[in-house]
Amino acid sequence: MRRRHFILTGLGIGGGLVVGWALTPPRQRLRGSHPPETPEGAVALNGWVVIGADGVVTVVSPKAEMGQGITTALAMLVAEELECRWEDVRVAPSPIDRIYGNIAVIVDGLPFHPDADGPLVRSMRWLTAKTMREVGVMMTGGSSSVRDCWEVAREAGATARAALLEAAAERAGVDVATCRASQGRVLTGDRAFSYGELAADAATRRPGRVTLKAPSEFTIIGRDLPRLDAADKARGSTESAGMRTIDNIAEYRIWRKSLALQPGEHVGFFPTMGALHEGHLVLPRPARPEAHHPRPALQRRSEPWSMV
Repeated sequence: MRRRHFILTGLGIGGGLVVGWALTPPRQRLRGSHPPETPEGAVALNGWVVIGADGVVTVVSPKAEMGQGITTALAMLVAEELECRWEDVRVAPSPIDRIYGNIAVIVDGLPFHPDADGPLVRSMRWLTAKTMREVGVMMTGGSSSVRDCWEVAREAGATARAALLEAAAERAGVDVATCRASQGRVLTGDRAFSYGELAADAATRRPGRVTLKAPSEFTIIGRDLPRLDAADKARGSTESAGMRTIDNIAEYRIWRKSLALQPGEHVGFFPTMGALHEGHLVLPRPARPEAHHPRPALQRRSEPWSMV
């Protein structure tokens, strides 16, 4: 085969593959290859929603809480469509999976003016978003978290609600159209089923396309609700932006085991007062020759701060 024919054939095959890939539907973001952790008695209805037998709803968050409030904002998006009680909502970190990739931050970073429009701009944004669904880069930044999760988190809540409605309809022996969700329960006629008692059955169901609420129907989004992480932060018992509170040697051993250390590897802690700016970078340097996994550590104060 002549070189020219070889190159043209390769370009033709490559172009055909690209066009074929572009014509396929975008990769879904509801169910990943790595399911979220589920406490005892709880089940995952999709990659974003876990419901316990006690009715507690855990929203799975792939975003790092750094004080910007995404823990609460993401929970509000899910709870809005799920129709659960706000006091039943909790948030837990997600596993690593491409469904949690941040698409918005990459699309927003394209070299176009935010108000730019037109066939080329729309095509580039669409192609970039489709590509990032395949790559699945998990990140938090650029004020992109709510924009990135605005649709998928609401879709996760609506899909979980649809599965609960189907489970209730089958249990009651009625048409699903006669069922409605409200305040963590499915109501049909004079019967009511809690989300907790329906969760295990609902987890086996795969509802089709769901319709999201119009803004005029919002009952949670837009409200001034208490932040879910505020109380735990005040007590120093929360994990935020990669920080973990360890109260005793048993908790330390559990945490150390999660690092999957190789034989002979050691963990070393060095003191810090917060963010590692340039002046703090001298602190980890002595730890590196002594430990394979140096970690910054803060001492938590149990007594109130006082001015002196």
